[in-house]
Amino acid sequence: MSANPRVSVLINAYNGAAFLREAIESVYAQTFSDFEIVLYDDASTDDTPNIAKSFDDKLRYFRSERQVPLGEARNNALEFCRGEFISFLDQDDLYLPEKLARQVAAFSEGVGLVFSNSLRFWEADGREDLFYKSRPPDGDAFRQLLRAYYLPIHTVMIRRSALPSDRTWWFPEHFKMCEESDLFLRIAYKYRIAYVDEILAKYRVHGNNYSLTNREDLIKEPLEIIDRLSKLHPEFQEEYAEEIRAYRADIKREEARGHWRRGNRYRTWRCYYESLRLNPRPVFLAELFLSFFLPYRAFPAIRSGVGRPL
Repeated sequence: MSANPRVSVLINAYNGAAFLREAIESVYAQTFSDFEIVLYDDASTDDTPNIAKSFDDKLRYFRSERQVPLGEARNNALEFCRGEFISFLDQDDLYLPEKLARQVAAFSEGVGLVFSNSLRFWEADGREDLFYKSRPPDGDAFRQLLRAYYLPIHTVMIRRSALPSDRTWWFPEHFKMCEESDLFLRIAYKYRIAYVDEILAKYRVHGNNYSLTNREDLIKEPLEIIDRLSKLHPEFQEEYAEEIRAYRADIKREEARGHWRRGNRYRTWRCYYESLRLNPRPVFLAELFLSFFLPYRAFPAIRSGVGRPL
């Protein structure tokens, strides 16, 4: 293996042995060979260490002696990455064989981040769903990302030099869920982003996905992201006022869904009203209407049936 591989594939793991081997093998199956895997184990108590040690020296294994928040674990892993580019893969997701090759080729001068389309697939029944139904904005896309964030981490590759010099401004170390949104938004603020219009990764949906079981972090952490973004320059709040209103509307929408899920109709409606006040999108009105008549358990099937943006 090269001492300085072109790409570092960063995998954070915690008790993910059920899917980890398949994730790693999807990296070894790449048509692009100049890579290393940096596997950072956040004090797993399952078979993760043995799985890691079963691969050759293209995989470099590091282990924390204590469990830390995901943001800190990602930063710890970044410290070990030697590549010019860094690609992210969670322990339960997969790359398709052209992922690294296509994304490395998409970097040009001024581009700090490359992303692609992907498939979501359900472990229980094998269903698949395309993530982007239409081409997402790229180029100078910070305003669009702030208005409606759309970069799933398993599709992203960044230029190492796009990371701030101060680790404090990498992933927020106390974040458990939205850490990548913070970093990728700040990269998009400074650099252009590029989209590869191909399916290059797969996101596995299963019962233990943190993003499906810890929804409260989807409200708390995005609010803090706005505070961190506001430090980019003194007039940030004024210059991006419209986008921030849309961003806050999405947070209220997520809060409404949480109340709907718990059966608290009054709070559901109040949060949807607030989201409509901030950003009167028809989709918010549609969800409010559905919440009057249906339990939340019916909503995911409707959303999947009509496709995003519901």
